[in-house]
Amino acid sequence: MTAATPAYRWCSLYVDTPDQAGVVAETGRLLGTPSDLDVFTVPGFTVDVRRNPDRTVSDHFLDWRTMVDVDAEEHVPDHEVVRFVAGLMTHLRSRGYRVAAECDFSSELPSGGS
Repeated sequence: MTAATPAYRWCSLYVDTPDQAGVVAETGRLLGTPSDLDVFTVPGFTVDVRRNPDRTVSDHFLDWRTMVDVDAEEHVPDHEVVRFVAGLMTHLRSRGYRVAAECDFSSELPSGGS
């Protein structure tokens, strides 16, 4: 098994909603585990749902209200990180959320991460 390269260790998803609790609920539904203060820990990953601390008033996705930060443990292969993040994006989108990704591998995600 090949370990994750540094470029694949993290990804930030931006979700266009003020409803952080809804995103936490949907993330928990997908991962099948409860959160601890909106942080999920599953084998190989930590997922942190939070308010966007850098939000301004623009319509750019980097200013959307809710963020989902995904951190992969260093032993997780790159392709598994992409699969995990893509699954999370797809799940949130299927629940009606607009989701965009900011990470070095966003071109490998659904719709190129946007």
